[in-house]
Parts: sequence; structure tokens; C-alpha cells
Amino acid sequence: MSLAGEALPPHQEVTRTALIVDSDEALRERLLPAIRRALDAGENVLMVVPPDTERVVRASLGDQAADLARSDTRLFYQRLRFTFQTFRRYLEQQHAAGQRVYIVAEPDIPAPVRNSDGSGCGLSVV
Repeated sequence: MSLAGEALPPHQEVTRTALIVDSDEALRERLLPAIRRALDAGENVLMVVPPDTERVVRASLGDQAADLARSDTRLFYQRLRFTFQTFRRYLEQQHAAGQRVYIVAEPDIPAPVRNSDGSGCGLSVV
């Protein structure tokens, strides 16, 4: 991957993970360990999630919750192009500062996820 046309050094690899969560308990069991590892490793953690998800995460992290950064989903998820530009700018700033970053993003989808035939697929996107 490159940022601003420059290749990232090998020690600055990009890892992407998708997580589908169907309950607060699943959120605590699956996401919290990854956030704790990132914080323990000194990475900046940016959360772009709805308030309900933020409350669960912060309540579960205890004192480490103070180390989380948060951005309002309305600022990020306006239009797809704007979303990519906003994340890219944030990542470029963090890269320029030599900082590894862990991003937790949850699009706030107002309608149920639908299959191509219009039927509901029963998934929540996190």
C-alpha cells in the first residue's frame, strides 16, 4: 500500500479485518481484545462508531477508554468518496507522525442489509 505516492516500509504493513457482531456480548468478546492489544502496543485507536457501540466499548475498557479517539459517524459517512478521503487524510497524518493506528469503523446503516433480490439477509454490519 502507498500513502501520498510513497511505498510503506515493510514494518508498516496494513492489516484489514472484518467483524460481524450481533450483540453487545459478542462485541465485548470479539472486538475488545483487539482494541486492548492495539492500546497496549502504543497504537492510536480511532473509533468511528455510533454512540451505542462507543458506550459498550468505553464501559468495557475501564481506564484504557481514555486512550480512545472518536469521530462522529456523521462526519465520516456522508458520501462514499468523502468517507474514503476522510479516512485517507487521517491515515496520512498518522503515517507522517510515524504512528501506527487501529481503526474501528461501523457505518450507521439506517435500513436492514438486503440481498440483491431485495430479501433481508439478517446481518448487522460492524
